[in-house]
Amino acid sequence: MTAPLDKADYNPLVTFAFEALAGTNTSVGLTASVFNPDTSPAAKCAVVQCETAQVRYRMDGTDPTASVGVLLEVGDELVIWGSTDINEIEFIRTGGVSAQLNVHYSR
Repeated sequence: MTAPLDKADYNPLVTFAFEALAGTNTSVGLTASVFNPDTSPAAKCAVVQCETAQVRYRMDGTDPTASVGVLLEVGDELVIWGSTDINEIEFIRTGGVSAQLNVHYSR
C-alpha cells in the first residue's frame, strides 16, 4: 500500500512564517492569512510545538473537546503535511490553563 503523501515531493522546504497561538477553552485553528498569504503559495508543512499545557486536536473537520481528540502534551511537536490538514486542524486545551502553540510554516 502506498502512502497518501510522498514527503519527498516537498523537498527542499523553506520556512516562511511563524505564529504563536493560544490554546484556550474554545476550539482554535491555524491562521489562514499566515499559512496561505495572498501573495505567495500556501504552506505545505506546519510544525506545531505545544507549551504551557496539554491540548487536544482533530483534523477531520470536527472541533475537538477537552476530552475528545488526539492529545498533544507539553513539549510535543506535531508535523502536519498538506494544505488540507493545515486548514482543517483545530486545537483546544484540556484543563484550566491555556496552552501556547508555536507554529512554523514551510513550503
